[in-house]
Amino acid sequence: MEKEVLSQAEFQAFVSENFVAYRADFPRKTDGLRAEIRASNSQLIEQYNPNGSFPFMVLLSSEEELLWESNYLPDGLSFYLNELSAFVQ
Repeated sequence: MEKEVLSQAEFQAFVSENFVAYRADFPRKTDGLRAEIRASNSQLIEQYNPNGSFPFMVLLSSEEELLWESNYLPDGLSFYLNELSAFVQ
């Protein structure tokens, strides 16, 4: 997802123009993570990704209600831009 979608200039421009982005990283090895980051990650997984699918993208309302979610799709830049466009007024 990083290479095909998140790092693409078109995606970054679209997201920064239309949304407030938050990126949470969930490393496989958590030994070096501070306790508060581990706790925050656990809360995010429990609330938005209980099946533990990675990579995973969600779109939340300003009230933190889940509006949209998706697992990774290879070469999905156009898919993600199209899906997220539906939420832009």
